[in-house]
Amino acid sequence: MKRTSIVWVLASACVAVVLAAIGVITASVLDRKQQDLQQGAEAYREERIRLAMWRLDTLAAAIVGEEDKRPAEEFDLPPILAPVDDKLQTLNPLYAGAPEHSNLYWVVNSNSSSVTTPQVYPDQVIMGNGVDPAFNAINEQNYERVSAILSNRLDMAIKGDLPFCDTNKDLSCQAVHLVLPKQVEQKSQLVKGAKEDFSLQNVKGKEKGEEVVKMVNKAEVQQKLSEVDTRKRRSALNRVSENYAWGPQANLSTQLNTNDQVTEVTQFRPIWLDGELMLVRKVVRQSGESVQGVWLNSKKIKQLLLDEVADLFPQASLIPVAQDLRAILSGEEIVQDPQTMLKLPYRLSPGERAEVSLSLIDLLKGPIGLAWAGTLLAIVAGFFMLRSVVQMSERRASFVSAVTHELRTPLTTFSLYTDMLSSGMVKDEEKKESYLETLRRESERLTHLVENVLAYSRIERGSARARIEEVGISSLMERMLGRLRERAGDEQMEVLLSVDPVSSKELVKLDITAVEQIVFNLVDNAVKYASGEDCGSEIRIHAVKSGENFRISVTDQGKGIPAKERKRLFNAFHKSAEEAAVTKPGVGLGLALCRRLAQAMGGNLLLEKGREGEGATFVLTLPQKK
Repeated sequence: MKRTSIVWVLASACVAVVLAAIGVITASVLDRKQQDLQQGAEAYREERIRLAMWRLDTLAAAIVGEEDKRPAEEFDLPPILAPVDDKLQTLNPLYAGAPEHSNLYWVVNSNSSSVTTPQVYPDQVIMGNGVDPAFNAINEQNYERVSAILSNRLDMAIKGDLPFCDTNKDLSCQAVHLVLPKQVEQKSQLVKGAKEDFSLQNVKGKEKGEEVVKMVNKAEVQQKLSEVDTRKRRSALNRVSENYAWGPQANLSTQLNTNDQVTEVTQFRPIWLDGELMLVRKVVRQSGESVQGVWLNSKKIKQLLLDEVADLFPQASLIPVAQDLRAILSGEEIVQDPQTMLKLPYRLSPGERAEVSLSLIDLLKGPIGLAWAGTLLAIVAGFFMLRSVVQMSERRASFVSAVTHELRTPLTTFSLYTDMLSSGMVKDEEKKESYLETLRRESERLTHLVENVLAYSRIERGSARARIEEVGISSLMERMLGRLRERAGDEQMEVLLSVDPVSSKELVKLDITAVEQIVFNLVDNAVKYASGEDCGSEIRIHAVKSGENFRISVTDQGKGIPAKERKRLFNAFHKSAEEAAVTKPGVGLGLALCRRLAQAMGGNLLLEKGREGEGATFVLTLPQKK
C-alpha cells in the first residue's frame, strides 16, 4: 500500500472515531434532554391538575355549601289555609328560587317512609296561587323518577340485600346510605398528615439550579406533592364546611308545626343512586328523623365545573366515581386519587397527555449544534489541509525526482564535453564549435529551470513584488520578439507576431519582466511539445487591448493537449520522474508559474477550449486601469 493511501486510511479512521464519539454524546444528550422535557411536561401537567382540583373543589364546595345553608324548613310543603278555599299562604321558596343545576328537592320521612317534595303541588291548588303548570309538570316527572329510585332502595333494605342494614327499618338503612352515622362528628375533624417540607431549603449537596429542577420534576416527587395537596384540600374544605354547619335558625312562616323544633342537621353528602347524583342529609326533629335530598342535574353540574378549568384543560372531562358503600357506611378512611374531587364524586380526566418530543433539529440549535458545526468544520478544514499537505508532499517528491532527472542530463553533458575539450581530444574545429553550442544550450536550459524554480519559490513565500511600468504595446512585443525567435529557432520553428492595429500605439501598465517570462514559457512549451513531423512550424502571438483588458494569446500548431491533462496542467510539479524521462524535458512548473505571475498582476492565464489535435491556445489577460 502506498504511503499516501496509508495516510488517508488513518485519517478516515480518526474521523470515524470522532464522529462516532460525538454521535454517542449527541444521542446521550438527546435522551437526557428528552427525559428532562418529559419530566418537566409531566410536572407542569401535575401542577395544572392540582390547580384545577382546587378550582373544582372550591366551586363544588360552594354548590354543596349553599345547600348546607338551606334551612331544613324549606323542604316542608306550605300549608293550605282551608280545604274549601284551596289557597296557599305562600309559595315555597324552592319552587321558584331553586338553582338551575338542581332537578328536584325531596324528603323521606321516617314515620311513613314516603317520598315528598316541596316543588310539586296538587292540581286543585295550581290555579290562582301563582303555580306554573308547565314547571309543575316537569317537577312531577322528576318526582316520579326520584320516588322510583328511592322505593327500589327501600325494598332492598327491607329484604336485607343492602350491607349494614338491620331489619328494624332504621332510616339510615331504608334510604340506603342517605344517612351516615358518623358524619356529624367527622365534619369538624381536620385531616392531619405528616409535616412535609418541599422548599428548596432542604436540598443539600446540590446547587439550586438545574439539578433542583430535575429533582422536583421527578415523577415520585410530583406524586408526593399531589398526595399532600389532596390532604391540604380536604383540610381546607373541612374548614370551609364548618361555615355552612347547621345552627339555630328562625322559624319560617311556612313551618307546619312551630313546636316541631329541628335539633340536628348533618351536612349534605353526595351519592350516586341509579346513575343520578344526589345530595343527602339527615334532619332530626322532635317528631322524628327525615332524610332531605337534592337531585342534582349532573349534566349542568359537569358543565359548570368544566368551564371552571377550561383555560387549563380545554379537552377535559369528568368521570363519575363509583362509591364504596361498605367503606362509606363503616366510616373507613377512603384513599382517593389526587384527580378525584372531594366534594362531588367525579374524577378529572385532563384530556391531554404530558408527551413532548425533542427533535434532533431542536437539539442542534444549542451547544450540541455548535459542537457538530465545529467538528464538521474541523473535519473539512483538516481534509483540505491534509490533502494540501499530501499533494505538496507528492509534488515535492515529483519535483525532486524530475529535477534530478533534468539536472542529470545537462551535468553529464557538461562533464563529458568539458573533459574532451580540456584534454585536447577534439581536434576538429567544427566539432569544437558544435560541442560549445551544445554546452551553451544546456546552460540556458539549466538557467531557465533555475529561474522558474526561484521565481515560483518567491511567489510561494510572498516575497515577489510586481514592478509596474507603463510601456507601449508595440514596444513591449518587439522587445521580447528576439529572444522568442531565438528559442523557436532551436527547433526550426517560427514565431509570428501580430498586434491589433488599433491597439498598437496604446500604453499598458504591467510588470514587463513578468510578462516576458510568461510569454517565453508559453513559447518554450510550444517549442517542446508542438514541434516535430506531425506538427506545424509556426507559433502565433497576438496582442490586443480591449476595453480595460490587455490580452496576449500564444497559439501553436501541435497535437493539442489531451482532456485528461487539462485538469492538472496548471499544477506545480505535476510531472514525475518517469513522465519526465519519456516526455520532453521539464519538471511541470512553467505553466503553474505563469498563472501565479498573472494572478499576482491581477490577471489570469487560461487554456482556450479547442479540439484535440488542432493545437493549443493560451491566453494571458491583464486588467488595465485608467
